[in-house]
Amino acid sequence: MEFSLPELTPGQYEFGVVDLLLFSNDIFDKYQVGFSIDGDGNPLFGFDEGDWQEGWYVIGINQNCFDPVFVDLNDPDLPIYNAMIGMGSWEENLICESYQSFLCALQLVKDLKGRYSDSESVPAEEAQRFMVNIQEIVGDGDLYYWGMYIQLEERDIEFNKVLQRASH
Repeated sequence: MEFSLPELTPGQYEFGVVDLLLFSNDIFDKYQVGFSIDGDGNPLFGFDEGDWQEGWYVIGINQNCFDPVFVDLNDPDLPIYNAMIGMGSWEENLICESYQSFLCALQLVKDLKGRYSDSESVPAEEAQRFMVNIQEIVGDGDLYYWGMYIQLEERDIEFNKVLQRASH
């Protein structure tokens, strides 16, 4: 592990079908159990594809499904990933290219929640604008993950339409 954990910004981001709880540095150690360490503190990481990798540290969890959100401390950009729990192996999914951009994207979620009582009341035009802004922030991060905050799958908005509008 080459890079150190950033100062974590705790919080809860519940909107759409996501209920993300981010940990503080004070309590983050206990959330490594079952991922990078076992209950006795022994390492669980491996070096093969599908193993939890050394340098992956859980910084949050989706409380609806218990999928971890984690930072890769082996990369100087500190990218943020999620993975599905209970699949038998870990397949990381990039959701943001850096921790700082992750926090910026979450601020967009928070702002949207401040304007609308629930994700279903977000107008289609606002949902499109949200996704365009998210794309600009997260870079190569998975837009499907961010679309879950506004239940994009249940709307008549396709990712391709949103992305086409962003490029014009």
